[in-house]
Amino acid sequence: MKAETTIGGKSKHIQWGLDIVLFLFAFIFLGGYNYEYLYKVQNCSLFIGNSIFFNETLEHSSGPLLFASRYLTQFLIYPWLGAFLLALGLVGIKQLLYLLNDKDNNWVGVYYLPSLLILLAQTIIGYTIYANFENAFVVELELGILLSCGLALGMKTIYNRFNLIGIGISAVISIFLFFAVGIFANLALLLLGTAIVRNDKKAGAVTIVTSIVLQLLLAHIGSTYCQNEEYVRALFSPLPDSVYTNVFTCSIIAILSCAVVLLFNTIKLNHGKFQLHINIGIATLGLLAVCLFSNHDTNFRTELKLQHLTEEHKWNEVIEEANKLENPTNITAAYRFLALNQTGRLWNEVFAFPC
Repeated sequence: MKAETTIGGKSKHIQWGLDIVLFLFAFIFLGGYNYEYLYKVQNCSLFIGNSIFFNETLEHSSGPLLFASRYLTQFLIYPWLGAFLLALGLVGIKQLLYLLNDKDNNWVGVYYLPSLLILLAQTIIGYTIYANFENAFVVELELGILLSCGLALGMKTIYNRFNLIGIGISAVISIFLFFAVGIFANLALLLLGTAIVRNDKKAGAVTIVTSIVLQLLLAHIGSTYCQNEEYVRALFSPLPDSVYTNVFTCSIIAILSCAVVLLFNTIKLNHGKFQLHINIGIATLGLLAVCLFSNHDTNFRTELKLQHLTEEHKWNEVIEEANKLENPTNITAAYRFLALNQTGRLWNEVFAFPC
């Protein structure tokens, strides 16, 4: 049997291999390298399982999605479990995007980019986590896009059965879901449009325009008559406030990339014999970009680890980790002083520290 050299719908085992790489990378990157960060995220996120908290959450735009995300954020108290669930969701997003395109997918490698952009958005927060940041966002962005992709796949089934009437039904679904999941409701309609534009350019264009118009209109209705909040906030809800520039920008790019990859796959790849190498190269560059642009601040990571160790009263380990830093922050010094005091070593070692 002749060996298969492409991954555009002919070599499924290559796709499975790339899916496994994505899962393992996300799992290790989150649960290993960002272990203390995930623990800090759940530590800063508030969830109370009662009706008062639920009703207060519903007062905000995308309240139901926010409530669900805050609930799921609790699982990050076990960072490896949280990393497993988040990695599984990222692979699910890639697979749903792939299923949305029912033609030959020449550019399979690009389907991994939205998941990697989500992973990047989740891990570039850094010190912003202390700045009144909605920490459930780490789960919320991924959950919202996952819902959008699944909803778009369901809308496509409706479209295939009812054609233009199916687009109308999908638009009504987006309208009803907007106040529950915000921008992700119309993202589903946008994904539907980009998925069908290859087969029916007119229907696809109408769907894309409808999704944009509905987003602008519903945000106005929500900000004016429902949540009584700023229009820009309602327009991009539940994404973080735009003052968190890096996180907000990366989130927008991740959302739009879901539609872009579907449009990109309408382009034919003429160099068939290089198809395998091109797609693997795209996925590999995406992995390297996440490694390069995610947060690498050693002091920040050490502070998170020291806080965790302090909660567990592991004083000697606190001192050992703090002593590794050449340029410690004041917070690091404070944890070290506390640990020295708890171990009775304060006056002997307090000044043997570059602070």
